[in-house]
Amino acid sequence: MGLIDAEGALTGDGAALIGTMNRVFQTGVVLDILSSSYIMDLWGRKPNVYYLSIISLVGGALLCGAQNIEMFIVARFIAGWGSWGFFAVTPTYSAELAPPGIRGFFIGMNGVNIAFGYAVATYMGMAFYFVEDVANWRGPLGIALLRRLPVRKNPEDVKRSGNGK
Repeated sequence: MGLIDAEGALTGDGAALIGTMNRVFQTGVVLDILSSSYIMDLWGRKPNVYYLSIISLVGGALLCGAQNIEMFIVARFIAGWGSWGFFAVTPTYSAELAPPGIRGFFIGMNGVNIAFGYAVATYMGMAFYFVEDVANWRGPLGIALLRRLPVRKNPEDVKRSGNGK
């Protein structure tokens, strides 16, 4: 993508491009965090999880299939938009679904799962480090697309439907 020349050194604008990739991701994150609570209250927790999942999957697919640096930068913004809202939604959603006696445990498990996800991502990055060609950066991005998030009904949905006994 024009970041590294034939000798393995950064190109003239390589550092600026790397900085731009990081900046646009964080810009997406900020917009996601600012809008996530509003969307959560407007649509509910479960629809917000679906919304964030779709945005994350679109961003991840575009990242994995990026054909040039411009496409990669736009995909980084979309991926940032869809990724960090989960930090606001999942503890709230877990607290609503968990029985009162073990609610703290489930919210604590949210943090454990975040740490576990970071560890797995780090190990996948290390595993693909030795792979030749573009698979060394597309591989970990592609693995991130494999996750699925089953979502149960939340108490608000049960109350609205009249099925809560």
